Amino acid sequence: MVSFLEVTEKQDNIKVILPLSEIRSITQCNDLSAFIETGLDSKGNSTGFYTKELFAEIKLQLKGENVN
Repeated sequence: MVSFLEVTEKQDNIKVILPLSEIRSITQCNDLSAFIETGLDSKGNSTGFYTKELFAEIKLQLKGENVN
């Protein structure tokens, strides 16, 4: 079982290693990439970031499969 997720943040193109315990949800976007929700702000809006990786690739990574 994986305990961390390694993704690339879409806007700034930076690598992020994120503990699964910090992830609230992962949503597939219209372009098949993903939005990783890490919490809520003071107004109750989702906070998180968009990834360069496809949702399907992240799903494989969570299953412990090699994505390359």
